[in-house]
Amino acid sequence: MYVASATNPTGYGTSNGTSFSCPLVAGVAALLVQARPHATPLEITDALRSTASQATTPNNLYGWGIVNALAALNSIPVPIQLSYFHATHHGTCVDCRWGTISEVNNFGFEVQRSPNRTDIFTLPNSFVPGHGTTTVPQHYQFTDCTARAGTLFSRLRQIDLDGTVHFTEWVQVEAVSSVGEEVPTSFTLHQNYPNPVVVSGTQASMPTSTTVVFELPLAGDAALVVSDVLGRKVLRVVDGRLTAGRHQVEIKAAHLAAGVYFYTLRAAGRTATRTMLIMK
Repeated sequence: MYVASATNPTGYGTSNGTSFSCPLVAGVAALLVQARPHATPLEITDALRSTASQATTPNNLYGWGIVNALAALNSIPVPIQLSYFHATHHGTCVDCRWGTISEVNNFGFEVQRSPNRTDIFTLPNSFVPGHGTTTVPQHYQFTDCTARAGTLFSRLRQIDLDGTVHFTEWVQVEAVSSVGEEVPTSFTLHQNYPNPVVVSGTQASMPTSTTVVFELPLAGDAALVVSDVLGRKVLRVVDGRLTAGRHQVEIKAAHLAAGVYFYTLRAAGRTATRTMLIMK
């Protein structure tokens, strides 16, 4: 293996010996922890052993052999990590949006609806294909225009490639009739979606903005501002008089640095704040 030269302060040479094994394997282990932060120490150890050059024939001289960083990385499964799931009423339809941070063996999703979280049915034609195994954040959407007025609940039915099924938590939605939207009875600021916002110049398909929905029971002056962790205002999204009802605005995030931000809504003497994360 290549090592720093013992005689030339700017040169390299070749050498071998067990004294190199500890720092080299520790370095590879650190890379694995960075790439798979969910993995346990035992999973990291098993991945290194099972993919090393002498994994099937370990001995007292060479142990498990030379580690293979890439093979070890690929042997650690990536779980499906749901970053958000929102079901919101828009017009006469219920818009379901969700995103994943990573996926493993993901065949796809179906959207389920229930009036009481007990009587459950899967919406027709709601299947949305997944992305198999990936560490690239993905975003999904399904719009349901068959909902009746009233309170309803939505959730996702996630299906693995082997047929294993998982479910998300229920999300409550207040649907209104097609005659017209009802005036909200409370001051509400919803969580932005997608969250986190993944802004990357190398991922052209990634959104560079996020959506915020809020409800005002009364008309009046309203302000929606974005601040950083130091309390400095970095963006004023809304500043003016708004009607009573549900409002949807877009926060453009491409020009903001990666990090944690807070967006605050002030209206009718009320204040609400939520957190959003920008990743680049």
